[in-house]
Amino acid sequence: MRLVYLFIGLAFLAMSVYVMVGAFALEYYTPIGPGPGFFPFWLAAILAVLTAVWLVRVYMGPREPLPEGFFPSRSAGVQIISVLGALILFVFLAELLGFRITMLGFLLFVLYGPGRQSAPISITIAIAGSFGAYYLFHDLLGIHLPFATIGFLENLGL
Repeated sequence: MRLVYLFIGLAFLAMSVYVMVGAFALEYYTPIGPGPGFFPFWLAAILAVLTAVWLVRVYMGPREPLPEGFFPSRSAGVQIISVLGALILFVFLAELLGFRITMLGFLLFVLYGPGRQSAPISITIAIAGSFGAYYLFHDLLGIHLPFATIGFLENLGL
């Protein structure tokens, strides 16, 4: 169990150092107050310190065996990998198919496949989640979401 904790702690430590270095590229302080690099830097620094403390406690503490059921079953592992694969596919398809169509497909797959929801529930949530999220973020909040770049989808306004 200690090895798993050490690996996770080192991953968090590496992520916090990465964010701290990235925050240096942003302006730390502006004439009106903290700049865009201020909070990411300090949050990452706090995470690094807390992770280092946790790593010391894990390293100095007694060895514990892995609890029963720590690793997922084969079917649960397939579900996890399929959802991660769908997320990766979403990233690559969003610019091509647009947010609404890609999110619709992603939600349908995740809800009906690994989520094992019924078809009516999956379809309802997928439509509300894709087109509703687009309306909320793009139309109400003014956040840019990708449009489809394929001709016929683009002509449909997707």
